[in-house]
Amino acid sequence: MKTILSYLLMGTLFLSFNAFAKDKMFKSISMETPFQVNQTIRFADLLPNAGLEMILAGKNSSGKFQIALYTFSQSQNKESPSPTLFSKIDIPDDFLFFDIGNRFNQEGKKGLDALYFFSLNSIMHFNINTKQFDKILTVHSMYLQPQPDYFQYLDFVMDLNGDGKDDIIIQDFHHIRVNIQKNVDSYIAQNVDIPTRMIATENNVSYHPRQIFSTDMNMDGSKDIVFFQEGKLLTYLQNSEGQFAQIPQEIKLNLALSDKNWWELKGDDGENIDQSHVDHQMFYQIKDLNHDGISDLVTLHNKIGGVFKQTNDYEIFFGKKEQGKLSYPTIADSIIHSDGTQFDLSLLDLNDDGILEAVVSSVNIGVSQIVGALLTGSIDQDVHFFQLNGERTYPSKPNLSRETQIKFSLSSGTQSAPVVKVVDFNGDGIKDLMLKTDKKTLKIYSGVRDSQLFTRSYVKQNTLLPSDGNMLITSDLNQDGKQDVVIRYGKEDEISLKKQLTILFAQ
Repeated sequence: MKTILSYLLMGTLFLSFNAFAKDKMFKSISMETPFQVNQTIRFADLLPNAGLEMILAGKNSSGKFQIALYTFSQSQNKESPSPTLFSKIDIPDDFLFFDIGNRFNQEGKKGLDALYFFSLNSIMHFNINTKQFDKILTVHSMYLQPQPDYFQYLDFVMDLNGDGKDDIIIQDFHHIRVNIQKNVDSYIAQNVDIPTRMIATENNVSYHPRQIFSTDMNMDGSKDIVFFQEGKLLTYLQNSEGQFAQIPQEIKLNLALSDKNWWELKGDDGENIDQSHVDHQMFYQIKDLNHDGISDLVTLHNKIGGVFKQTNDYEIFFGKKEQGKLSYPTIADSIIHSDGTQFDLSLLDLNDDGILEAVVSSVNIGVSQIVGALLTGSIDQDVHFFQLNGERTYPSKPNLSRETQIKFSLSSGTQSAPVVKVVDFNGDGIKDLMLKTDKKTLKIYSGVRDSQLFTRSYVKQNTLLPSDGNMLITSDLNQDGKQDVVIRYGKEDEISLKKQLTILFAQ
């Protein structure tokens, strides 16, 4: 069984704000949905009209999965257009997942986005004109049975080779099938020998898609496929045709790294490891952090000596080019550390200079926090910001910290995600910070282009907020360069709110 802290190592989203008049930050509207939305709301440019379309997924009154598409009419008010139901899509029983991706015409020019669907043996897209499903590919994958209880989003459409065209990625048990988009519904397919990750216990065997990364590993300006396995990085280099090598190049890491979380580890007897003494380092991320054209390595180092004695440090190893080859040091160049249990590191370019800042959440678990959780059902959470200094290392202490709260249940060991958003709300190119401070209040700190990152002063926005911060998302709905806010409500909110959305249009 996981400890309380292992449950705390869970999601948070990031977003933010810039300067607004204090009395006119957002214009709020409410809308009723045709069913209870049970998925994260998505947005895409599916129609030739201005603005994005909103994609809602859930079950109708008959218990069938549906997707509802909404447009935003700008005939009355361009700043806060009204949502209009465009179409409801009935989801066939053998459909497993959906995703969003771009499509290109025969001349190789980008067209509109499309809704893609993953069934047991096919990839299809929804034809917005005929309102039918058009088959694109026949596939074989690790998903062998339908999921009648839960139809969901899966990120299987992505630009893997960096050519601006979204590709279709299918994980099988033995390899990944990469379908490189060339023109409309035209793909070049190849198998890349990256197997699924298997976890075996005494009475159960589970298979999980392998986490792959798209980054430049040989410093030629093209994105390659890389994944971590058994102490080394395996890289499939991209060629001049936009495809990938069949045989990987290996970079051995002289680090005791794992591809598993510490609570997934088993002893020789198959039992869970002793949680009173854990020293575990896990591969976390690989990307160019300091904007030097070389991919850098990020690991998560867990040290646990009991419930109240845990550290979770993110360690940074900057890549180096030596004799034309990429290598990594054996000692971390930087360590992202703060008091308490850290989780959900995000690497974001906050001030648009190409260099990534580190944003991490932290919770102190002690007697006072447990008492607070018992009395109020909430725990204080800190959000820390680390900025690369002149020597291109992250400081030992955060440049900036802000406090928010999360709901926490000791009886179930579950938590709700906080509202922590880092995006641009006024369109000036600098990301801002949005935090939830109570049930009906958001604080927005304007972004600045210096080490301060955000202003000390803030602007308040009052609106009814969800218990779970994951249900507040942002997108530029009317394409005016300013991020808007969309809020849905879930199982921990009032029943009357289950089919309601609140939309805040940035002014």
